[in-house]
Order: sequence, then structure tokens, then C-alpha cells
Amino acid sequence: MKQQVPTWLAVIIIVAAIAIAGFIVWRKAGEKPIVGFPEHGMPMHKGAPMHKGPTAKGPTAPEMPPK
Repeated sequence: MKQQVPTWLAVIIIVAAIAIAGFIVWRKAGEKPIVGFPEHGMPMHKGAPMHKGPTAKGPTAPEMPPK
């Protein structure tokens, strides 16, 4: 007596195994920083212009008097 697994069930099992392996690799890759990239955000290169936020010193817009 020979039993066969239906094709749809085999596809679901294979996709689930690939998804689980992908999540494991994703978590492991998240533990180690990639060379040249900070923990979060865009890569920072030397010599690239940096965005100055509101706390940066420099010329500021004149404040409007309260109405």
C-alpha cells in the first residue's frame, strides 16, 4: 500500500520550511551590524553632507512675535 502526499500539502510544507529558515537567518543577521551601515537608517559616508536639525548652531529664521 503506497501513500502519497497531496501536491498542495507538499507545497505548503516546503513554503513553511523556507519561511522559518528565512526568519532565523533574518534574526541572526540583525544581531550583527553590516560593515558600512549604522544600526538604523541610511548608510553614513565620510564627506557626505549631513542634515542639520533644529539643534544645530547656525543661522536661524527670525521668530515671529505672538499675536
